[in-house]
Amino acid sequence: ERMVALIEDFVSGGRSEACVVCGRRRERALVRDTERNIFHCEHCGVFSQQYFHVPSFVYEKPYFTEEYQEQYGRTYLEDRENIDQLGRLRLAVINRIYEKMKKKLLFDGRNLLDVGCAYGFFLDLARDCGGWATKGVEISKAATKYARDSLVLDVETGGFLETELPKDAYHAISLWYVIEHLPQLNEVVEKIYTSLVRGGILALSTPNNNGFQGRFRRDEYLAQHPADHYHDFSISTMRMLLKRYRFRVVKVRVTGIHYERFLKGREGSFWDNEFFRKLYGFAARMLRLGDTFEIYAVKK
Repeated sequence: ERMVALIEDFVSGGRSEACVVCGRRRERALVRDTERNIFHCEHCGVFSQQYFHVPSFVYEKPYFTEEYQEQYGRTYLEDRENIDQLGRLRLAVINRIYEKMKKKLLFDGRNLLDVGCAYGFFLDLARDCGGWATKGVEISKAATKYARDSLVLDVETGGFLETELPKDAYHAISLWYVIEHLPQLNEVVEKIYTSLVRGGILALSTPNNNGFQGRFRRDEYLAQHPADHYHDFSISTMRMLLKRYRFRVVKVRVTGIHYERFLKGREGSFWDNEFFRKLYGFAARMLRLGDTFEIYAVKK
């Protein structure tokens, strides 16, 4: 019976598993090849990548040097100024939310956990500029060694679900471009919830599958889909997921505004000027067409 169901599922283009976000069984395949499928939930819109044999992704030194340089033109260490600039903006949002929640609830302490903290740059900022007591979890041994030895941070090597964390211990938990790398999505969000104090802050960033590229150039989006991204969200899909786990969204920032992607094929045309660049940036934020977003929520 199981084999018959799988064959019927393959022919129909869908799969029998329930969507990890909404729990419905209305998924259809966008990509099928010999190694993996990418499914689209027709109810909530989340993309889910499923492997027949899950590969082993290695996040060691080349990931932060050669691979990072290939994508961004410099190594992770060389890009610290830019990463810190983003980190300061994120920390400012977290601090503002914390102060508002502090007035409503009795907060005992100022503990922040950064999941997938890489070299610890955000933890360093939170500790030195935000007054937070910080802890990090990072799967890369090379990255945790740098965070411990060079920045003197409390960082544990390992996967998030495998790391023992006390309940109701953290006032903020952050995941900057991490949640899409974690296949066991529901277990991850549940663990975040139990690790936060009541009123604690969840802050994360992730790619937007309903941004400009995902919405208007889906074939290109799927062709460039990273092998280690298990789930792709839109802002509404992430809201739905967090609501399921008793989080209240208090702030959304639309990021990843890339005019050059809109301009592709139109270089030198009527659209190729500073006025339309600024107009596109305004419209993209209002219509939430950024290719990435940040979302901040509090535990109910």
